[in-house]
Amino acid sequence: MSKEFYFDIPTRAFHSYSKRKIAEKKGVKEAVEVSKLEDGYFLHLQSEHSLRRASMTLREMFQRAKDLSAKKIVLTEYQTMSSCIEAYDLMMEYQIPISVGTEIKVHWKEKQNELEGNMLLIPVDKKGYGIIGKILSEGSQGSEESSGSISGGILRKWLAPGSCGHLHVMVTTGGTDGILFNLLKTIPEAEELLVMVQREKKKLMQQNESSQLSDKERILQKNIDESSSTREKMQYRKAFRESKRLQKREEKYKKLEKEERRLLRFLEQKELVVRQAATFCDDMAELSGKENFYVELCCHGRPDEKDVLPLIVRAAGSHQLLSAEEARYSENSREDKRRQELQAGDRRGKQKGFQGDFSIRPMYNIIKQLGKILPGEVLSRCEEGMRKCCERSEVFSPPEGTHYPVFPGEDGKTRLQSLVSAKKEERYPDCRGWTKKHEKRLQEEMNIITKMGFSDYFCIVEDLVGFIHDMEKKEQDRACYIGPGRGSAVGSLTAYILGITSIDPVKEELLFTRFLNPMRVTAPDIDLDIAPEIYERVMRYMREKYGEYAICAISTKMRMGALQALEYAGAVHEASGQLIQAMKNMVSETGNLKESEKLKQFAAKNKKAEKILGDAYLLEGRRSGTGQHPSGVVLSDTANISSRIPLMFNEHTGQWMTQFDMEEVERMGLLKLDLLKLRTLDVITETLRIIGKNVDLSRIPVMPEVFQRIFGQGETVGVFQLESDGMRRLLKEFQPTDMRDLTLLISIYRPGPLQYADKIIRSKREGRAKQYPSEKLNRILKDSYGYPVYQEEIMQIFHEIGGLSLEEADIVRRAIAKKDTELLETYRTRLVSGLIREGIARQQAQKIWSELLEFGKYSFIRSHAAAYAKLAYITAYLKCYYPRAYLCALFNHSEKDRIPILVSECRRDGIRVLPPDLALSEGRFLVTEDGNIRFGLCGIKGMSAAAVSKIETERQQKPFSSMKDFLQRGYTDNKTTDLLILSGAMDGWTSNRKGLMAWYPTAYKYLQDLIREKELHGMSEKAILLQNRFLTSIQNVAGPSFSREELDTIEEKVLGFCLSSRLNKVYVRVSKKYPDIKRIAELSLGENRVFGTIQNLRILKRKRDGKEFAAFVFSDDESEVEAVCFADRYEKLAHLLKDGKICVIRGKIVESDQESLSREKLIVQDMLQLKTSYGAITISIPTVTECENLILFLKECRTEKGTAVFLRDRLTGHTYKVPFPVSEEVWRIPWNKDYFPFREEKEQKDKKAQSTIIKKAA
Repeated sequence: MSKEFYFDIPTRAFHSYSKRKIAEKKGVKEAVEVSKLEDGYFLHLQSEHSLRRASMTLREMFQRAKDLSAKKIVLTEYQTMSSCIEAYDLMMEYQIPISVGTEIKVHWKEKQNELEGNMLLIPVDKKGYGIIGKILSEGSQGSEESSGSISGGILRKWLAPGSCGHLHVMVTTGGTDGILFNLLKTIPEAEELLVMVQREKKKLMQQNESSQLSDKERILQKNIDESSSTREKMQYRKAFRESKRLQKREEKYKKLEKEERRLLRFLEQKELVVRQAATFCDDMAELSGKENFYVELCCHGRPDEKDVLPLIVRAAGSHQLLSAEEARYSENSREDKRRQELQAGDRRGKQKGFQGDFSIRPMYNIIKQLGKILPGEVLSRCEEGMRKCCERSEVFSPPEGTHYPVFPGEDGKTRLQSLVSAKKEERYPDCRGWTKKHEKRLQEEMNIITKMGFSDYFCIVEDLVGFIHDMEKKEQDRACYIGPGRGSAVGSLTAYILGITSIDPVKEELLFTRFLNPMRVTAPDIDLDIAPEIYERVMRYMREKYGEYAICAISTKMRMGALQALEYAGAVHEASGQLIQAMKNMVSETGNLKESEKLKQFAAKNKKAEKILGDAYLLEGRRSGTGQHPSGVVLSDTANISSRIPLMFNEHTGQWMTQFDMEEVERMGLLKLDLLKLRTLDVITETLRIIGKNVDLSRIPVMPEVFQRIFGQGETVGVFQLESDGMRRLLKEFQPTDMRDLTLLISIYRPGPLQYADKIIRSKREGRAKQYPSEKLNRILKDSYGYPVYQEEIMQIFHEIGGLSLEEADIVRRAIAKKDTELLETYRTRLVSGLIREGIARQQAQKIWSELLEFGKYSFIRSHAAAYAKLAYITAYLKCYYPRAYLCALFNHSEKDRIPILVSECRRDGIRVLPPDLALSEGRFLVTEDGNIRFGLCGIKGMSAAAVSKIETERQQKPFSSMKDFLQRGYTDNKTTDLLILSGAMDGWTSNRKGLMAWYPTAYKYLQDLIREKELHGMSEKAILLQNRFLTSIQNVAGPSFSREELDTIEEKVLGFCLSSRLNKVYVRVSKKYPDIKRIAELSLGENRVFGTIQNLRILKRKRDGKEFAAFVFSDDESEVEAVCFADRYEKLAHLLKDGKICVIRGKIVESDQESLSREKLIVQDMLQLKTSYGAITISIPTVTECENLILFLKECRTEKGTAVFLRDRLTGHTYKVPFPVSEEVWRIPWNKDYFPFREEKEQKDKKAQSTIIKKAA
């Protein structure tokens, strides 16, 4: 016997309610039968891709939908469609159909109807997806997280009758942020506000009635004076204060009256508001088509819904209604709600107006809540509209086929054939170097390229590379704007002939199949390294040739890592920077918060840290924003790429970019091109310009001298890819002799293969590779000394020995890299059988199979390594033969923190780095006529480009003649002037930097007052006085100067290194005493005695017993090494360990981690503290009794530590020591025939005889 249920749904999943009970409880007179209700549709869902609006992941959404027996999902992300591809993959996994629309913010203006709020756009068919993408692209005002609205004009353009999008997109009025809800909620808000205003008015009236002033008090206010009594004065003050309060209340009452009248007028016209909403519904129905327009009703248990929803139903009239989820998180749990508050709220983790349940709920739940507010007839219409909308929505799937770019104005196949024919002669004049192997390879490549439809792509890249080479020719070949190649494309002979790459792949035995494989689904990827200097010119050329909107950048989806999650959660809880940093330092090496045991233990003892960590757990791994790929661009086969993929505008870069990331762009059938900015190319270009003569980089010879002087000795600071300390040590051990050795080193210097470096070095030194019982295997692995380092080698092994085609071998290579054991097992037998045929025993064949799998995990692309080896050789060649020009270019294209390293490199090469000079320095570093390098003003830390530009402009008109002149013409601000003084740029006028710092602010104030006075009153008496003060102040730069140690500290801070007292001087002195002393770059494993400076000293405690030990960085301005002084040695050496101290350490170098690229560690065994030698000066004087003026001057230069001064009496021949050291200002004394330096001493003992005369003078 069937019972009449209000909802005909499975009992196991949902509760049922009878019509009679609902009618009795809610007063609904006619409970409609909804026996045909089919639950399982979920409309208006949003994921974390709706930035700062929703928080659930798509997987959480699908899992929740599966638990609720979902039949279909309609996903409507806010202002974006960036989740399409991920949603499609999950749809295939969960087998739940999904349609992807969007929720947009609309600014609708029609006649006097001006509204703002959200609406949903849902595709009816495939074309509808394109139309929605167009609307999002054209309406973008920034990134997807921007608050920009899409105008009504854009909607009319794409959806109105007669437009290409009419009837292809369904439109709803949105949920709680919808355009109707925003409009109609003003009515109950006004009613509520009116009640509050009237209540406040009544309260003020009661206060005023009880606070009227008496006549006597009013009289006292008028007649009070100094003769009045104290009581009268107190009554007066009381009455006066009361009158002020009454006056304020009267003013507030008037404002409330005004607000009350405004609200009453608005509520009298509330029917006009409802009609305004109804007019909007009629307009939208006409715009999108009556069948495609729905008025959306959402219910989350918010207090304002009971007033607003009935008004929306009234405004909707006969238009279609639908009920929607409007879900932003998966379940109504405490964790999900807290994550929503954090991700969608403000920086304090609070979301404005966040109330109600926005989780994914079964439809019966939504209908039940709507039933408390709306009659049954409306509920039936809502259910019918929801089912109809979901069923009509188009399920998303990536487009079939590809939309690769087409070369404009010419057939791609024909053009590619003609280009290859013409340029083959340029690459191989008179067929020199062209073999049958080349001919066969070219035919195979051309067939594959044509068959796979990439002819146009090759033509486009060739045209772009040709444009760059043309720019190089305009520079008379004194420029290097494009690299020799990058990635697997270097293995293409076609690319080499076209000039896209500059390495002959046949000669270097590189494989084309690694680049383009017909069996591989992924598209080819030609990456180009170009000079940052020309990047904008290249982009401009591409836009002009293919269309302004045919090319755009690619977005990236940023997610919160562990550190970012801690920072965000810390800001929410207003934690101190110290606490956040301490927690960040405890994150495990894996970078995962849940694996950080130390952090958990710390949080258990600190309540605030516990809260921060709890919130950070919720945030880790979640979407945090949208970025722009630094090099990727997309080309389309249409004039406007937005017809293929939705775009967004990046306000930070001023560029359009796709809403999809790089992999998703490829799956949408589009082709990307990587234009990577490589700073090394700018360095090479500037080097060629400094040299001033043509150097054909494509034809520079491979010189043994370069390998011996640069690579063999590890002198590769500034050499592309080879300048790290670990690589320099590897170079010295390996001793490369040709380009193939460089290629190998670049390939093995990575985590993983580095563990085999010792074996490869041993094979290299022994002069023979590791041998196998197979000639084929030995031949394939000969260039890597018997170890399968390259991916191409693994492919050749499977091809030649396993009998696979190169295309199949490439699939195996990918399977090894992805550890796809199931796929690999299908090829094991073929390779093992091939090895057995080569005469290898089965057991050894199985071992070789295992070794290949192990090596294959870390194998590298030989094509890419070969191209980078060529670029590395070019930079080493320039450094070897043109060191001044190359190092100067490095200065100009390096970060400021690298300047000390480059200065040390200059010193090693005997090149002086001259200090900055306001009269001689430019913004950039320069090579002087005498072969030195002049420090550039832009190299000073904190110096702005605008300030340098102003100095250069003024100096071009007229050189600065004095400090007074600089203050009048070159002054920008105090910060810039301070930097110039402290860096020594003004030492040409005076070396007393301390005195200069002290007086110039006052002098500049006089100058400003003088300028202001002259503007107002001309050259008045006050102006003359100010001018005299200014001129007098300029001439009075006296007083003590900085000590040598102070100068060292200042220069270290401002320049990054010390120009005045170099560490190198100390090293020269110390190395004489300790001949076996080494610089850090010269260290080798085992016992060493090394010279340097202690930096970043940290005193730590051992866990097991609490004993202290030290960890620090040991640096010599050229290199650095991590050092540890363990507890047993620390007890004896603690008094010597001090930050910034120069010392010699005797210790042992050990490898810190064989699997990593981290530098070795120095284990401290003993140390010797040193001090900087400041030297001494001996001044020749007529007689010791006539040196009072000299002593007074020396007293002004007095300092705690500095140069020792001795006075040699020419009359008696005795030498006396001045009882205090002086600064380096002593070297700038204007000597004459009476006083002059006699000789420079390093050490001088104090002569006691007649020293009392000197002491009295001092």
